Amino acid sequence: MLLESLDDEYEAGVLQGAHERATREGAVIVAFAGGVVNAEWSKAQNVVFDLVSPDNVDGLVVLSSAIGNEVGSEGLAAWLQRFHPLPMTAIGAPVPGIVHTGIDNESGLRAAVRHLIVEHQCRRFAFIRGPRASAEAEERYDAFVAELGDSQLSVDSRFVVDGDYRLESGAEAVKTLLEKRRINPASLDAIVAANDYMALGAQDELLRRGLAVPDGIRVVGFDDIRAASQVRPPLTTVRQPLRELGAAGVEVVLATLRKKEVTAQRLPAEVVIRQSCGCTPEIAPLNLSRRFEAQSSEQSLEIALLRARQPLLVEVLRASRGTLAGGGSGWEAHLIEALYAEARGEHGAFLRGLEQLVRRLLRAGNDLVALQDVITALRDNVLHCVRGDSAARDRIEDAFHGARLCAVAHVTRQAVELATKSAAHLRQLSRGAEFSLLAQDESLSKLAADHMPALGIDACFLMAFTEPGRATPESELVAGFARSEVFSGRARFPTQALLPPYTIDLATRSVVIEPVVFAREILGFAVFEYGTSDGSVYEDARDTFGTTIKAGLLARELARLRRAHGE
Repeated sequence: MLLESLDDEYEAGVLQGAHERATREGAVIVAFAGGVVNAEWSKAQNVVFDLVSPDNVDGLVVLSSAIGNEVGSEGLAAWLQRFHPLPMTAIGAPVPGIVHTGIDNESGLRAAVRHLIVEHQCRRFAFIRGPRASAEAEERYDAFVAELGDSQLSVDSRFVVDGDYRLESGAEAVKTLLEKRRINPASLDAIVAANDYMALGAQDELLRRGLAVPDGIRVVGFDDIRAASQVRPPLTTVRQPLRELGAAGVEVVLATLRKKEVTAQRLPAEVVIRQSCGCTPEIAPLNLSRRFEAQSSEQSLEIALLRARQPLLVEVLRASRGTLAGGGSGWEAHLIEALYAEARGEHGAFLRGLEQLVRRLLRAGNDLVALQDVITALRDNVLHCVRGDSAARDRIEDAFHGARLCAVAHVTRQAVELATKSAAHLRQLSRGAEFSLLAQDESLSKLAADHMPALGIDACFLMAFTEPGRATPESELVAGFARSEVFSGRARFPTQALLPPYTIDLATRSVVIEPVVFAREILGFAVFEYGTSDGSVYEDARDTFGTTIKAGLLARELARLRRAHGE
């Protein structure tokens, strides 16, 4: 897989889905995080893409929507010629001549804008565009223009601002609107951004200026990254099925290798209503397009609950997005039964069931972020069943209120604990690396072995090019570990092998290849066994290694100068 950076939750989610599907198919992923193709700021990182060859991969999944934003579809197609005849597929933005897996940007974006117009009577919109070279970003802007046109609303060019998908560009867009273009905030109903990072940046800047979201200006994004549900107010957005995109990419390449016919795919996107658009948790459905028909008041509570059970199971599983498997087999059925018991009058049953689920998820190391969406899915659909029974409805509403507070507390605590844990181990790794300075012993390898497994990485190797500043035919192993075994000794090996042959077998485990850079100087690369889905861990570790290699090179040069001067 060719991607830009695992700091990006969009890319990390696609990689996770690709890895899961590859594992089920008996394949592995080698993910090359090489930055944006031909972008001035990431040219050093692009060197990682030069490591790709038929010697180390059988096919390519190209995350075109991430690496091609500077060169556009045609430019990316020309750049990818270097990898022929490897079978390949593009994920995200279409690339001429390559089978493409994307999402329905148009319907998702239009549904979000329509919600703002119909439900919140918004009439004056600002839009933060993505990179002009990105076909996906342009498709989202075109959908925005079309939806406004269908509602007899015009697009004012003063209210349209360019962005680059980064958080900072969202904040800059707000500054451009309010400062450079002197737009009165009172004349603006909503800001729609082409991705979540820009929406979050815009929301932060609005709040920094004392402008309330959503009471003053409503904000909507696109992607549904993890942070979208964790900020305050939570971000209304359009959800991309990230893991399904990664899985679909793997399926296309494997089908090509197996000589099967492959076709382009277009996966649906769905609106996720939260509070930044002005909806409250009580009225925000998980998915505007999926609602159960209300049960008639003549039906008994038991009949209504029985009829809703099977479709409710489907909705809850969909809301969990496959992230709550640690809850055990049938966790969704147990949670629904606990809710039904609450509706029948067993006070506290739902909260107890939720707490039991959370404990199992925490023991399994599962991410809890989808809990809020599961609770929303339950509430949005079960309330139809009890609308004719006021006592049951009150019990259900009280239970959901307690469940939301419970979920927020656990999700927040987990996020803080993970961040604190990661920061502590990376800080110790960084401090220890400063002292090792690439010593000829095993100190750096042991240091990595002590701290990386706690971050979810069970094998890691640091390689230096034989000449700093360029990818060389040979590289040397600086440090590494796999499980309990540590490696060192500065052994040289062919760079395109990615690892010395005596370390680990790349045919049996998915890995992430990160460029090791100091400032904008490429020094080597790091190979991490894929473990944690938190992409920032790989990025932070490789930054530490970049400083370590540079420090070692400077120390060697200093020693050489001292010897030359007889010191």
